[in-house]
Amino acid sequence: MIYSMGSRINVILSPDRNGMIVPYIIEKEGRYYRVDDVKQIRIASGRQGASKEKYLVNINGHDKFIFHEGYGWYILNEDEDERTFANPASTPSEAIAI
Repeated sequence: MIYSMGSRINVILSPDRNGMIVPYIIEKEGRYYRVDDVKQIRIASGRQGASKEKYLVNINGHDKFIFHEGYGWYILNEDEDERTFANPASTPSEAIAI
């Protein structure tokens, strides 16, 4: 479980150029960040049949792993988060424009 290693986030999903539904906007602590690229997707079966999804995404030029487990989305808390989350937007539409 990732609950103790990370923060819960909200994610807005959108189809990519291949039609796959992937993370597009991340909301962390009331601020919004556009996902510039989804570099990798890993899906595994968890306990009790629940699936776990792990995405390697690029935000502000930095790669981060985000996780979808059960009904929640999570991101690992790491030291370089200051640089990754340096340019927040106050709304999802503002994040899209960045």
